[in-house]
Amino acid sequence: MKDLDERNRAILAGNVELWEARPGPRVGDFVILPDGGVRRFTQDMGTGLQITSPDDPIGQFRFYIRSGWMTYTGDKDSAILKGRLTLTDEKRNGHAWFFHHNVFNATKSVHIVMPCRVFRYTPNSVETET
Repeated sequence: MKDLDERNRAILAGNVELWEARPGPRVGDFVILPDGGVRRFTQDMGTGLQITSPDDPIGQFRFYIRSGWMTYTGDKDSAILKGRLTLTDEKRNGHAWFFHHNVFNATKSVHIVMPCRVFRYTPNSVETET
């Protein structure tokens, strides 16, 4: 793991700016489930978003960010429908990482936190999740 030096801080600032400009729920954002559990979005499926598994609900350092987009590597749970999500006023810091100085190398990761939106999921009682 590498330090957050001046160049990495500039990379982080650019990612945060692009990230914050993206509307709606994003891979990496948080969701509060009806049972009170908190997960993160892992993959955008169009009308739905897959979420982290119950075994790793916040996906510690499994989210990679580049150019304001996050991807996730790890176990995923079912998708939930976007139309059943409500944006809250809350923000949470979500762990992520990027390559040191944006140089692709297995030993050069920079661990960071990103400001993430928080959504509340309210399923319809007859809804079938995909």
